[in-house]
Amino acid sequence: MLSEKASTLGITLNTALAFETDIFSTSVHDATKELVDADTNFNTFFDSSYPFEGGDLLTVGGDMDTFVNELLVSIELNNSDSDSIVIIGGGHDTDGIAFAQLLDSKEYTPAALALLIAPGIPTFFCDVAQADAGCTESYAEGVTTSVFTWLPTLEIFKENITNVSDGLNWVGPSHDEGLELIKSKYGDIEPSYQAGSGGQAILALAKAMENAQSTKKKKVRNAIKKLKFQSCFGNYGVDKDTGIQELQDMLVVQWQVISDEPELHVVWPQSTATNDFVFPMP
Repeated sequence: MLSEKASTLGITLNTALAFETDIFSTSVHDATKELVDADTNFNTFFDSSYPFEGGDLLTVGGDMDTFVNELLVSIELNNSDSDSIVIIGGGHDTDGIAFAQLLDSKEYTPAALALLIAPGIPTFFCDVAQADAGCTESYAEGVTTSVFTWLPTLEIFKENITNVSDGLNWVGPSHDEGLELIKSKYGDIEPSYQAGSGGQAILALAKAMENAQSTKKKKVRNAIKKLKFQSCFGNYGVDKDTGIQELQDMLVVQWQVISDEPELHVVWPQSTATNDFVFPMP
C-alpha cells in the first residue's frame, strides 16, 4: 500500500523502523525490514528498538522519551521532507499510545505512522488525545495498524452470515448476536479485534470437540488441525504442521475523522476497503 503510494507520487519513502524489543515485535520488525529492504520505494535511515518494562502511561512515556528524541535527531540529520518520512514500529498498547503522544508533544508529524497493536484498540484515538470518550481531535488521526479480519463496526462482516465464502461452513452466532454475547458479559463497550480473535478461538475449540466427539487433548488437537470454517470473526483454518493461521487475512486500518466522528477504516486490501488511505497524515 505504501509502496504503491510512493510509486504514484514519484517519491522515495525515507523509513524509520522503531520497534519494541520483545519477541513478538522483533519478529514483526524482521519481516518488515526484509520487505522494505527489497523494495526500491523505501530507504531505511533509522533502525533501532526500545525496551518496554510495562507500567502506566506516565512511566512508559518517560522511559521512551530518550528513544523518541534519538529518532527525531536522526530524522533531522536525514534532512528529508516530512512528507516522505514513514515511521513503522511500536509493540503493544501502552507503549504505542505513549509513542504517538510523544511525537505529538514534540510537534512532529511524519507522512505515515504505522504502529503495532495499539491503534486497533477502540479507545486509542481518545487515549492519545488524553481525552474522554467522544473526543473529535487527536494526533491519532491518520495512524495505521494491521489487524486480523474482524472489527465490530465493519459492515463486510455483518454480511458474511448470508455470503459464506470459499465453500466454508458457518460456525457460531451471527455478527450482531456475537456482539451481544460479548456485551452481555463485559458491558456496553466496543470490543477490540483481540476480542474477536478470542471469540474465534472459543468457536474453534467447541467445533473441534464436537467433531472429535471427545475432550481428550490429542483428539481435540488433531480435530483443530483439520478445521476450516467461517464465523462472525472471519475465516479460520491453520496449517496442520505449524499451527499458523492461513485462512484469515490481515487488514490495514487507519484512524480517520469523518463528519467530526473518529472512525477506524479499512484502507487495504482495496477489495474490502471502507475508505481511501489518507497520505500524508493530517
